Amino acid sequence: MKGRLDGFGRLMRYLMASLAVASTCPPAVLGQGEVHEIHEIQGRGLSSPRAGMTVTTNDNVVTAVGAGGFFIQTPSARSDNDVDTSDGVFVLHGGAPPVSVGDQVDVVGEVEEFFGFTRIDATVAGGSVAIDASNQALPAAVEFNAARPSPNPARPSCAREYECYEGMRIRIATGTVSGGSQHFRSDPVAEMYITSTSSRGFREPGIEYPGRPGLPVWDGNPEVFELDPDKIRLENESWVPGTTFTATGVLGYEFGGYEIWPTELTVRSAAEALPRAVRAKAPGEITVASQNLLNLRENAGSAKLGKLSRLIREVLGSPDIVAVQEVQGRTALQDLAARIRSDDPSVRYTAHVEAPGRSQAVGFLVRSGVAVDRVTEHGRSETFVDPRDGTVDRLHDRPPLVLEATAGGLAFSVVAVHNRSLIDVDDAARGEWVRTKRLEQAQSVARLVESLQDGNAIVVGDFNAFQFTDGYVDVVGQIRGRVAPAENLMFGPDLVTRDLCNLIDRAPAAEKYSFVFDGNAQALDHALVNQSLERHVVGVEYARGNADAARNHEDDATNVLFAADHDGLVVYLTPAAKPPVNPSPCEAAAPDPDPGPDPDPDPDPEPEPEPDPDPEPPPDLAECGDDDVLCVGHFDVQVDWRTHDGRTGRGVAHKLTAESGDFWFFEPANIEMVVKVLDGCANNGHFWFFAAGLTDIEVTTTVRDRRNGVRNTWVNPLGRLFEPISDTRAFATCTPESSAVGLRRPTPEGATAEAAELSHPVWLADAVQAVAAVGTCVAGETSLCLQDARFEVRANWQAGEGSGVGTAVPRTSDTGMFWFFSPGNVELVVKVLDGCRLGGYRWVLMGGLTDVGVEITVTDSESDAVKTYRNPEGSPFATRFDLMAFPCSADG
Repeated sequence: MKGRLDGFGRLMRYLMASLAVASTCPPAVLGQGEVHEIHEIQGRGLSSPRAGMTVTTNDNVVTAVGAGGFFIQTPSARSDNDVDTSDGVFVLHGGAPPVSVGDQVDVVGEVEEFFGFTRIDATVAGGSVAIDASNQALPAAVEFNAARPSPNPARPSCAREYECYEGMRIRIATGTVSGGSQHFRSDPVAEMYITSTSSRGFREPGIEYPGRPGLPVWDGNPEVFELDPDKIRLENESWVPGTTFTATGVLGYEFGGYEIWPTELTVRSAAEALPRAVRAKAPGEITVASQNLLNLRENAGSAKLGKLSRLIREVLGSPDIVAVQEVQGRTALQDLAARIRSDDPSVRYTAHVEAPGRSQAVGFLVRSGVAVDRVTEHGRSETFVDPRDGTVDRLHDRPPLVLEATAGGLAFSVVAVHNRSLIDVDDAARGEWVRTKRLEQAQSVARLVESLQDGNAIVVGDFNAFQFTDGYVDVVGQIRGRVAPAENLMFGPDLVTRDLCNLIDRAPAAEKYSFVFDGNAQALDHALVNQSLERHVVGVEYARGNADAARNHEDDATNVLFAADHDGLVVYLTPAAKPPVNPSPCEAAAPDPDPGPDPDPDPDPEPEPEPDPDPEPPPDLAECGDDDVLCVGHFDVQVDWRTHDGRTGRGVAHKLTAESGDFWFFEPANIEMVVKVLDGCANNGHFWFFAAGLTDIEVTTTVRDRRNGVRNTWVNPLGRLFEPISDTRAFATCTPESSAVGLRRPTPEGATAEAAELSHPVWLADAVQAVAAVGTCVAGETSLCLQDARFEVRANWQAGEGSGVGTAVPRTSDTGMFWFFSPGNVELVVKVLDGCRLGGYRWVLMGGLTDVGVEITVTDSESDAVKTYRNPEGSPFATRFDLMAFPCSADG
C-alpha cells in the first residue's frame, strides 16, 4: 500500500536502490503487446491493473528526462479527462535516454510496480522506444495549490490522492518549504518537505485521521509532500523552511512518498538564514533555557561538544540556567561545561545531573552568578499499573529534576522534565500502556508543581507533547491544570489549584514549534510558569538552527546547525514584578471541565441569566473608547511598548474603519502600527487578526473579545523588525450571527459626507487632506504624497490571475495606507521620514497585512529618483526599513 514511509522503510533506502541496479535475472522476451493509453495502464487504483503485462503505448509526449529514464504523458486533446486516472508514466531506459523533452514517442515495455511506483520497463528484451516527431507542445500541467492536493483527507481531490497524478506534469505557483533536507547514506542532501501553498504544515489538535469517534481529529496535513530538487536535474537545493518557491516538474514516487521531481525551480522568497539566535538579554534580566542535547554521551567527541558549545553560547545567548534533556550521565554534562569554558572563559557553567550511572537523564547547566540552593530528583521510585496485565512498572525513566536557585535577587524553582514519547501511542498492543504512562507521568509532575505553588516556579523541558491535546492524553494540559475531558481518550483530575501559563501561547503563530516531524512543525518543548512567576516574565523565544536545519549538518564541525534535533527556548525574567491582575493571564480562556451528569437535578431550575453583551474588561485592560484602546467590532486592541533604553508606554489608538485602526507611540504624525480584525467565521470558524508594524522595539499586542473575555497576546521582541501577524485562527468565538451578510458598518469618525454614504466607508478627512498641499506631488485616488508632498507612493497588487492598483488612504504628513479589495480592509502602511541629520538619507518604512503580491514605488518628485519594493505573492508582507532610500544630497 502506498503511504507515508515508516522508519524501517527509510533504513532500507540504500539497500533497495542497490538491488534495483544489481539485478541479474535473465530478461523476458516481449512481443508488441496490447496497445493502451496511459490512463488504462495506470488505472484507478494504487497499482496498475496491467502490472506484469507487455504493453504498447503510442503518440505520447516526453515531459521530463533523467538518468535512466523519462516521463511521457498523453497529449491534452487525447486525455480521458478522468480525474481519477493519471495521464503520465515513467519509462525505464538504460543509460542516457535517446529522447528529448517535446519528442512524441511510441513505447513498448513491461508494466511493473517498482516498490509502488508504476513504470514501463523498456530495457527488457523486445522493449523499444521510437521517436515519431519532435518539438511537440507539452500537455498542460496540473496546478497544485491550496485545493489540490486536498488538505482534507475525507474529501480528496480524486479517488486516490496523489496516485491519480503520478507521472504527470505538475506546476506549483507558490509552494513553501515545510521541512529541511533529509539525509541518507546514498543521498546526503535529499528531499525537502513542502506544501503547494504559502504556508508550511503545522501539527494541530487531535488524533490523526481517521481518528476515533467523539474525539478531536487532526487531518494529518495530507498537503505536505516532498520535493527532490536534483532527481532529474543536475542542480541540488537545500532551503530553509519557510522559503517560498515556484516549481514545474513531474510527480514521482519512491521510498514510500510522493515527490515533485522538478524541471524548473525558482525561489520566490528566501526564509531568513540559519541559525537565528534569540535576542540578547537586557541588563538586569534573568534567562532560563531548555535544550534537548540529542543523546550527549561520555566521550562524545570534539565535534559534538563544539557544536553544542556554540549552540548554547551563540544561539541561546549563554543563558543563566539551561535545563537539558538527553544527557547520559553527569560526566557527559561536565564535559560540555568544560568545553564551553574552554571556548569562552567568561562563560562558566556548573553541571548538575542526579541520575545514577549513564542512563539518559535531565540535568542543569547553571552559570556562575546564580546561587544554587539545592538540586533534587523527584519520582524515581514512583510506579504505575500496566493496564494490560496488572503488573507494576516504573513510572519515570527520566525523573524530573528540581533546581532551587536565586538570580538577580529573584528566588525561583526550575523543574526540568523529559516525558515519555508518543511512540506507539496508537499501537494495538502497546498503545494503552503508553497512554497510561504518559497520563500518570503528567499527573506526577502536576503534583510536584502544586507543591511549589507557594513560591515562583517554572517547568521547562521536552514534554514530548503539544500545547494542545493529541486526542489521547493532554499531557501539557494536565500539568498546567487546564484540560478538557471531552477532548481526551484518557484524563485525570485537575491537581493544580492555580493554573500555569504556557508561555509559547504568547509566541506568534508561525513561531510555535520546536521540532519538525515528517514536514510538520510542532511544539514539544515548553515553558510553564505559575502565576507568581508570570508577573516576572518579560518574554520567551525559540532559538532557530536545529529543527529547520538540513540533517547533513549534524556531523559538520564547521557550523552550529543541527547540533541537536530540537530548537531550544529561552525565557526572559526580571526581578521587578508586574502588578497582579485578576483573573491571571494563566486563567484566561480556560476550558470548562466536564463535571458529568448532575446526580440530583433541580426539577424547577432558575432561568439562566442573559450574558453581559459588554462585560467589564480585566483590570489590566483599559476601557473601550479610551485613547489607548482601539475598538473594532466587539474586539478591543491594546498595544504596549518598551524601548531599547527601558522606556515603556501604551500606543495611542486611531480608528480607521469598522475592522481596522492604527497606533502611534511617540508623536501623532509617526504611525507605528496598523491592525485589523476580520470575520472569517464563514471560512474557518474563527475571527482573524492581522497587524503590521514600522518599528523594532518590543511591542505587546493584546486583543480581547468583549463578549466573552477571551483574549490573545502577541509579542514582538526588542531589537527585531516587527514581524507581521497573520493569525487566521485567532479567536474561535464565532456565533451563528457572526457571518451575517449586510451588517451595518459604522462610519469612522472624521469621515467626509460622501464617505458616510458608502457601505464600506472610505474617508479622506479634511484635516488629513490638508497635509498634501505643500510639495509638487499631486495626491490622487491611487497615490499618496508624503513628507510635505514631495514623495509619491503607489502600490500595485497581484493575487493569482487577478491584479489591480491599491487605493490610497492618507493618514498623516508622513504616513499613508492602501486598500486593495475592500475600503474597510487596510492592506499596506507606508511612511517616509527625514533621517538627513542622522545618516544623510530619507527613510522609507513599510509594513503589510497581506500575503498577495505587491509592488510599491516611491518617487522623489524633486529629483525624479524612484525606489521599487516588491513582496512576492504567497509570502506574508515582511516589514521593511530602507534607511538609505533617498540621499539627502539630492536636495541640492
